[in-house]
Amino acid sequence: MKYVLFDLDGTIIDTLEGLKCAVNYALSQYSYPLRTLNEIRLFIGNGVQKLLERSFPDGTSKEDLENAFNLFKDYYEKHFIDQSTPYKGMFEMLTRLKEKYTLAVVSNKNDPFAKELVEHYYPKIFTVIQGTYNDKPKKPDPYIVNKCLEQLGAKKEECLFVGDTPVDVQTAINSSLRRVVVTYGFRSKEELIKSVPNEDFVDTIEELEKKIMLTL
Repeated sequence: MKYVLFDLDGTIIDTLEGLKCAVNYALSQYSYPLRTLNEIRLFIGNGVQKLLERSFPDGTSKEDLENAFNLFKDYYEKHFIDQSTPYKGMFEMLTRLKEKYTLAVVSNKNDPFAKELVEHYYPKIFTVIQGTYNDKPKKPDPYIVNKCLEQLGAKKEECLFVGDTPVDVQTAINSSLRRVVVTYGFRSKEELIKSVPNEDFVDTIEELEKKIMLTL
């Protein structure tokens, strides 16, 4: 059996608008300046707590950041599906891949959100959908990847990891997995070339499908 593990945000679903709105809702409760879509795009990659730390002004207290997390969560629970968009052609590609491979999602998104969002747009496509937990390490730590592999019963040499940010690259390295980096997500190709210049990039979903089939 061969396995393909996908990052979620920026790889299989465009969740940027929803994340921006949820962050800005939390900021607005403190009357802080709101963040642009591009700022949020650059802040994403290490989980919601880190996203909020980067979005709030320097020196924000730990107590305020904890409260901001609850504000973010309250807003996001109501809107994380309607403010997210699956990438065009992704469902069709995943459906074809499912005929040959076992598919999984590994995301720094909170585990219940990850499961509900993925199942909403890609029902019964993924064997495992593994999100993160507030008290456990997040990517690029290999914890949630290893938890996913354990559920799959997969060997690392049988797997390919697909992501869109340098955090995903480091996650794959830390997890000893082969990897492919997409450039249609939350980092431009120019940004990726600067930060992880030696990676295997694909620019479109069509190219991604071909690369997966050539690699596994």
